[in-house]
Amino acid sequence: LFYIGRTSRVKRDVTKTFVEMKVTEYKTYGKSRSVRLKGVDYSLPYVYLITILCKDRQKFFENKELAKAIVKGLRDLTEKAKVKIFVFCVMPDHVHLILSPRDTSGVTEIVRLFKGNSTRTSWKIGFNGNLWQKSYHDHILRKNENLKEAVNYVLNNPVRSGLVADYKDYKYCGVIDEIDA
Repeated sequence: LFYIGRTSRVKRDVTKTFVEMKVTEYKTYGKSRSVRLKGVDYSLPYVYLITILCKDRQKFFENKELAKAIVKGLRDLTEKAKVKIFVFCVMPDHVHLILSPRDTSGVTEIVRLFKGNSTRTSWKIGFNGNLWQKSYHDHILRKNENLKEAVNYVLNNPVRSGLVADYKDYKYCGVIDEIDA
């Protein structure tokens, strides 16, 4: 992509020559723009890989008491929000989840509940202000993507980050709901 100014962009179709380059208008989105995919019903029982970042990537979960409370909150969430949480990993500055809604509670509602409950828990422990950044990243696992590979990716996050040599030694990740074979 070649950018021209702030309002348009030049996009090259690789099947065409440079002479046939297409210019399209570029819309600058405000903060109210949704990052969710249009036309996707996030209440359907797909399997979602969710990443939620701490506010300004602060390492809130280096506090062991808070990290343990976040893990407990995730376990409690499986009943409150009617969600299967296959695997979780609470890293120092973010949380990874692989989950699937069990009823009409959509992913957005599940994340909202989790963020609200965990923020209130952090306040009880002595933290102030926002715990989480606005929104979250989601990825719907496709049919051609292997769930067990995604689970291994999440569980091995502390290993890749150099926190432990084996994910089993990391206290803040694990499996909540078993994965159907």
